[in-house]
Amino acid sequence: MYHLRFVFMLFFVTLAHAARHEVILTFNQPVNILNELSDYNVVSYTQGEETNSYRVQIESNLSTNQLLQQLNSIATVAEPNQKVPLRELMGAGQVDSRSIIILDDDLDPDEDLLAERDNDERPAPSVFGQDWLDRIRVGKAWPHTTGQGVVVAVLDTGIDMNHDYLRNNISPWGIDFVDEDYDPSEVRANLDTNNNGIIDEGWGHGTHVAGIIKTVAPDVTIMPIRIADSDGHAELFDIIEGVAYATMMGVDIINLSMSIDEPSQLLQDWITFAQQMNITIVTSAGNDNLNQVKYPANVSGVITVTSIDDNLVKSDFANYSPYVSVAAQGEHVLSASPGNRFVYRSGTSMATPIVAGQAAIILQLVPFASRYYVYDRILDTTKPIYHANAYHHWDMLGTGYADVWNSITVENLKK
Repeated sequence: MYHLRFVFMLFFVTLAHAARHEVILTFNQPVNILNELSDYNVVSYTQGEETNSYRVQIESNLSTNQLLQQLNSIATVAEPNQKVPLRELMGAGQVDSRSIIILDDDLDPDEDLLAERDNDERPAPSVFGQDWLDRIRVGKAWPHTTGQGVVVAVLDTGIDMNHDYLRNNISPWGIDFVDEDYDPSEVRANLDTNNNGIIDEGWGHGTHVAGIIKTVAPDVTIMPIRIADSDGHAELFDIIEGVAYATMMGVDIINLSMSIDEPSQLLQDWITFAQQMNITIVTSAGNDNLNQVKYPANVSGVITVTSIDDNLVKSDFANYSPYVSVAAQGEHVLSASPGNRFVYRSGTSMATPIVAGQAAIILQLVPFASRYYVYDRILDTTKPIYHANAYHHWDMLGTGYADVWNSITVENLKK
């Protein structure tokens, strides 16, 4: 009797110390995951859409590192399923500090809201009347190229598929890895994933990013790939799935206005494969005002974009680093928002799609150009910003600010 009681108590203590780990396992070929993990307490699993990868929850007394060491003897690659707090990385990507200006379908300002703009007397610009568009001289490029025939995958919170400004540019081949269906619409789900008391603070981010790409390249095709929820949080597994899907669908450009805390071997493998498939990847530098960028903004060959203001000065929130490729407007950018609205947002997330749109402009003009060519044209044709950033780390802001017209002349127009 005492012996049995001791065994029961030991079993109870063991269970009490068990923890639930969520990992990503990748194999070289399809497997029966339950057979492979027959020695483990598998709580749940999901198989990848485009990969031989599995998101697996395992209950175990082992530490995460101990468990991964064991799993690496079973799988080709095993790593934690990082939870990505996109809200922090979109941190400055909130609406303008003034009252939001909402425009109707004809891009005319809402008079009631104009009257509430905290005594700001500047006229409300239309989407195509923003100063930064003149600065990058994209209007001069439009008679020659508008991004037609070029597909940009937007890995984000989804897109308002019915927005009047976007619906004619949206590819029918979008996908949602959050809800695991083929409707990548923005979803307002009343989520507060990080328990900060703010509901759905990521909602609208993807629509805004897509609108900026369309503003730069009016005839581009946008493939929405939803990998983040309405509170602005994603999982590494879904980001990997998104990159894999975009690559297998043969897109020309991937816009990834986000970062993750730690490098991922699985994500690196797919980024490498995407680059081998000649896909241009554009990502954001981040909004922490640090002299570093997070992964994958520090991956070779990725175009990493930081933010500048109207005066070409580095934004207070923008990261700076030798890995930064180029700068673009990231403050008070007017673009689409769910519900046929238009709002101002700020952040390196807003600067990134400007450069993704620029890449589309180049690729229509030179449709079989390599990603190296696109990279070089963008970085080698910038305008200098060092004169405006003598005290703002000018040597870590890339080669300058993006100039679309400069990037397609003179060489390109001869092709």
